[in-house]
Amino acid sequence: MGALEYLLCDSKSVLNGVTAYTDSCNIRFAQGYMATLIVLGGGSSVTITQQCSLDNTNWYDPIDIVGTPLGIVYTTLLASSYIYFSPILAVWMRFKIVAGADSVVTMKIISKE
Repeated sequence: MGALEYLLCDSKSVLNGVTAYTDSCNIRFAQGYMATLIVLGGGSSVTITQQCSLDNTNWYDPIDIVGTPLGIVYTTLLASSYIYFSPILAVWMRFKIVAGADSVVTMKIISKE
């Protein structure tokens, strides 16, 4: 088994207070945990959450039965990081990026093949 790597956004500029989204990825291949490499430009501050979809058109912020958000990957990320996370059970996934400062973001996901 090897690793699969998908580039979801490349040097995307996100202005302070703005929400942006990465490209989507079919995660039927995902076997358990995944990782994301998030490369931030200097001065960046972002919150990253997962969104899920069954059809790659309608997107949802996943919650549990009492309304607690489940898709949080990192809150107030200030430096480039390699983050290990559990993907939400869905066919499609993308990341929501909320900028707390003008930011430049590159994201890849890595999964077992």
